[in-house]
Amino acid sequence: MLICSFLITWKRENIEAKWLFGFFCIIVFLLPALRDISVGTDTINYIHFFQHPTIGYDVRANTEYGYKLWNSIISYIWNNKHFFIFTSAVLSLSGVFFFIYKRSPYRILSLLLFVLVGHFYLFQFSGMRQSISISFFLFALHYYIKGKDYRLIAIVFYILSISFHTTVLWCLPVILIVERIKFDKKWLYILLWSSFIIGLSGILNYRLLISMFFEVVGQGINVINRYDSYTDSLSDVQMSTYRILADMTPLTLIGTACIYYVKDMNGLLLKLFIIGIFTNNMIITYPIGFRLVIYLVILIIVVVPSIFQRKDTTSLLFYLLIILYYLYKSYSLLVVQYSSDFIGNKVIPYKMFF
Repeated sequence: MLICSFLITWKRENIEAKWLFGFFCIIVFLLPALRDISVGTDTINYIHFFQHPTIGYDVRANTEYGYKLWNSIISYIWNNKHFFIFTSAVLSLSGVFFFIYKRSPYRILSLLLFVLVGHFYLFQFSGMRQSISISFFLFALHYYIKGKDYRLIAIVFYILSISFHTTVLWCLPVILIVERIKFDKKWLYILLWSSFIIGLSGILNYRLLISMFFEVVGQGINVINRYDSYTDSLSDVQMSTYRILADMTPLTLIGTACIYYVKDMNGLLLKLFIIGIFTNNMIITYPIGFRLVIYLVILIIVVVPSIFQRKDTTSLLFYLLIILYYLYKSYSLLVVQYSSDFIGNKVIPYKMFF
């Protein structure tokens, strides 16, 4: 339905398309909001913490303060696990919908990219806490870009984002540095494809790279231990060359196309998206590394529609190639989930709580 609606409305962004966007937002929201606790790999852990907050999340006592406070507030209003899932979906998706509505010239295309690309949407079913952090981060980024008059609002949202998941901390210095650097296309090409070669070679010590930053803010060992525990639970800790190529190649090509077609390389969202691809490539051999780069890579939902605003056959072909590739990847992932030994953001079999 999203693909058909995009093909119908991509040449114009009229009021009809806005109503379609609102309609699809409701559908996209209701699937994670009304799901049973059996849907999503980590959903049961969130519910367990909601019902037993004194033991910490997933037996970790150092759960972020904002997340603990959110649990307390919802529990005070109505101590019901399905209400908790519903309200959490409101928080985690509101930032995405708001960001698309404010920043994208093709809202339905943006929503389609959110559903298909990078497992951003499937992550809503399992990574509830970090999904809320991403939502607040997108709010913060929007108001930061609006200008100095809105910086206080941006700071509030960024603090909220940190209070749900500290991994967003690395984005602030990146934003402040990238904003002040003028990018040259030649060096961006080199940066992007050098990271591709490094990621493919697997020579980078990703564990050291991640810890270097988080040690500065006193979270290094906690973050590393947390993600090592995730990695240990994966069945394929050593990612195959095929999986590395399948993850890196399309994003790198999309980034290359963005650099080639854009006239002004100093748009903050574009630069952050390119840095997101670069970082993704550098730590691609870390199976859980996408949890760190998702804050910037998710910007594809507005960067690609904004850059390819030409309403011609070339733009449409570019969109369709992206859609077809990620449609294939999403379909493959869902098929694999029928396997009983699959480990990941499991949403099959899907069922609602009622």
